Amino acid sequence: MRLPKVFPVQNDKEIRNNSSFSYNKTNDVIRNDDRVRRTIRKIFKRDEQIYSIDCVIRFKDDKKRYTLIGATSNHLITKDKRLIPINDVYDISLE
Repeated sequence: MRLPKVFPVQNDKEIRNNSSFSYNKTNDVIRNDDRVRRTIRKIFKRDEQIYSIDCVIRFKDDKKRYTLIGATSNHLITKDKRLIPINDVYDISLE
């Protein structure tokens, strides 16, 4: 008995399965860029926001309190004129 020929499928696409989400059993912090940017947009679109926003920003190694007055596409602007790169932010929450 003769078996049919098998034709392998060529996979020439980039595979991005769950590239922004993953399960990590350790307590390491995983950065999710979409969630961080969505949270920043929500914070600045609130009706109660007049000028400054007190918040806690979590970085890879620590948390710090800041008073934000604005945001650009790449940075958060604090009241004491510091620029915080959004790519360094792991989480942000209101105080």
